[in-house]
Formats: sequence, C-alpha cells, structure tokens
Amino acid sequence: MRARFAPLVLLVVMALAACDGSGSGGDPSSPVRTSPAGSVSGSVPPVTVSHSGPPRPAGPTVPADVPTTGPNLREPGERPPVMPLEATQHTQDGAVAFAKFFIQTIDWAYATTSTTYMRHYFQPGCVTCKSIQAGIDDAAAKHRHFQGDRFSIGAARDVAADATYGAEISLLLPVAVTTVAVIDASGQFVSGEPALHLKERVWLAWIDGAWWVVAFGPEQ
Repeated sequence: MRARFAPLVLLVVMALAACDGSGSGGDPSSPVRTSPAGSVSGSVPPVTVSHSGPPRPAGPTVPADVPTTGPNLREPGERPPVMPLEATQHTQDGAVAFAKFFIQTIDWAYATTSTTYMRHYFQPGCVTCKSIQAGIDDAAAKHRHFQGDRFSIGAARDVAADATYGAEISLLLPVAVTTVAVIDASGQFVSGEPALHLKERVWLAWIDGAWWVVAFGPEQ
C-alpha cells in the first residue's frame, strides 16, 4: 500500500501497507499503496527467522515503546489497538486475528508517524513490511506527518494452509484506505493520494510459539 500501505497492508501489513511499488514523485515519505519491486503476488520468499527485533509482549498488551497518541487520530482520545487473545493461538482463527491486528499496527504507524508497533510482528524477509517502515520512518525524519491514510479491514477470505517456502498459512484481507495528505513541519501540503480499496494477501508463520508476518502483497 503506499510508503503508504505496501504500498497495506499492511499492510502492513495490516499492508501492513505497507501494492505495486509506486509512490509520489519518488519521495520515500509519499504514500506507498502497492507492493514494492521484487514482491511477487502469489508467492512468498523463503522465511528468514530472526530474533533481533524488539521484544514481543508476553501477552496481549501494548508494548511500552509504542506511542499512545499522534497527529493523525480518527478522533480525540483514540488509543493504539491491542492484540486480541485469539491472535496468540496456533489456530486458523488465531492466524486471521493476528493478520488483522498486524494491519492495525500499520494503521497506527500512519496515525503516529512511528513504526515501533509494527516492527514487533514481522520477520526481516518481509519486503513490503520493510518498504512501509522505510517510508514512514523517512517522513518522521523530515518532521512530516500524515492526514488520513487510515485503514478499515474487512472479513478474511480464502484462508488456507500454505507450505510454500515455509509459510504456514496465507489469507486474503480486503482493506479500505482513506485519502491521505503528507504535511510538513510548517503545516504545508507536500503530497497526497486518493482513497483505495485493496485486497492484500498475507503470509504467516508460527515461529517460537507466536505468529509472524513473513510476507504480504496485493492479490492480482
């Protein structure tokens, strides 16, 4: 979804996104709504297991390093999403719950201009996840923020076990993304994108007792 949602997608991944790799004017902080170059719909790269990311909470809670507010809230007092207990279970329903939650962490990244939350839940081989992270981190480094670019996630479709390259399950999630404007530190408009309706394929693997996103991208 753009550097927006994988370009979700996020995706996040999710989305998220964060999906064909197009941004706005080549600016990494512009929304990315499609999968970056090298991400192929319908396939997933080999899973590279890593334990070098931020520590994951022991239970469903918001990690201490996650911002609790930001400049792009839907309404005053909006709070970060909390992983549902079901998303910690090694079941098909658990996988669906986790995938939806992961896309919500990407949504929260656009709300706060911080990728801290989403980085707790994806593996380093997820190219789209890294693309979304880079776009948002670039915006933050330039003291920019987003207006809009918030996600709504529909019911999962086509959930299936998928042994391809070690990915244990894949599922298709419809994601609606609102219009977005990128705003600089002085409050001036930098770039923008229209609303989108996406279908994101998410691949998950169960690693060391928890679900992880290993790849995602657009269903074509």
